[in-house]
Amino acid sequence: MKFFETSDSFLLRSSHILFSLYVISLFFTEIQLPGSLWEKTRLSDTLFIAFALASLPLVWKNREFLFRLFIDKKIRYLVIALLLWPIINIISSVVAQSYISLQESVGRLFLSLACLYSFVFFTFSKYRSFQSLTYGLWGWVASIVAICAVTLYCFGLWSGDYNWCSYWENYPYFGSIFRLEGVTASPAFFNSLLIPSFYLMVCVYKLNKSKWTLSALIFILISSALTFSKSSLLLVPAIMYLFTFRLYERIKPILWFSSILLFVGITHVVIIGNTKNQSLLQTNYIGKKALYKGTNFSLYPSSYLEMKKVAVNMFSRNCLIGVGTGRYNLTLDEYKSVNQEITSVASFDPHSSWTGTMAENGIFGLMLIGVFSILFFFMKKELDSSSPHFIFYKWFFLMMLAESLCMDILNLRHYWFFIAVFTAQLVHDRFRLKLS
Repeated sequence: MKFFETSDSFLLRSSHILFSLYVISLFFTEIQLPGSLWEKTRLSDTLFIAFALASLPLVWKNREFLFRLFIDKKIRYLVIALLLWPIINIISSVVAQSYISLQESVGRLFLSLACLYSFVFFTFSKYRSFQSLTYGLWGWVASIVAICAVTLYCFGLWSGDYNWCSYWENYPYFGSIFRLEGVTASPAFFNSLLIPSFYLMVCVYKLNKSKWTLSALIFILISSALTFSKSSLLLVPAIMYLFTFRLYERIKPILWFSSILLFVGITHVVIIGNTKNQSLLQTNYIGKKALYKGTNFSLYPSSYLEMKKVAVNMFSRNCLIGVGTGRYNLTLDEYKSVNQEITSVASFDPHSSWTGTMAENGIFGLMLIGVFSILFFFMKKELDSSSPHFIFYKWFFLMMLAESLCMDILNLRHYWFFIAVFTAQLVHDRFRLKLS
């Protein structure tokens, strides 16, 4: 598969090269260049800026074509929502009078503009160029990273050098384990890169039946399993599709619903035997008050559920604009000083795009991500169902909805990258003839 289309334009070739480097860097977001403006600036951000500067003359040259896109109201609404998102965050930061909050808002502004610019570039760029970048480059880089991760994980367990994994003591359902995290900030973050990669490679394998693709799938699956992340449950529908398409087609609504229901259940409720796993009660993975106490076991709220309760409490006190972008942890620490019942809740991120947005940005932020979800749902239905990768976008959309319940996906760069590619795919599928 070619990663680039042959072109007479030096700027277009340069833009593709820089964008390819940017895509690769999304797997290594922990790399920070010396002299960065602030601690959250990463190598990927620098590469994206270089790509944007290189491709800006091409974007300007095609400005008339791009303006015609906004004839369609769904595209227009999506662009407006992308621009409103950072505006709401900045307003929330100004009201909170917090420099940390303002920094976080600037970061989200960058993500929104990067997504919008990527969509614009992909739209006028040749169709096969951005498709190859997405399906070829992303999938195979993910495969190489997965192979390295599994190899170094096994080597680490043998040698005691745990650079690509982290030790979690009394982890729910698994006990004390080493979780594979690659070169990302956490195992869950690493898994959020692996899952869409697995979806993508399943679609590629269905097309070419290559042994190399199958090998890549196996390593990605093993890497995902070694993260011991709840998100690995979302791979079940893809595995079913891999082995039997017809059976999957018949039961896919039940399969998706049960996978997501199980995913939500085990992340929000922890089962503890009345004589076993009592050490879990001393960790910050679960709350202190049991939801149910039986003869042989008890049900306790997980930290995900406890953090959502705190987020709802924050929202109730600041309904309109929230406590400020990125101020969930600081506000939680303030709550802990006066409320002993929530001292066991870890001061992590809110681990939910929905309740986190409620707490930090109020009702306006919550309504906006609701608009995002509705727009993507209707846009997904209008994709070309004959496209070989149509199933990938359906899986990815459902995965985003599931992950948004237990992860702050709006802070992850690679999700914004896929949103840009998804929207550009829609334009080429639906409007290419009308706009040509």
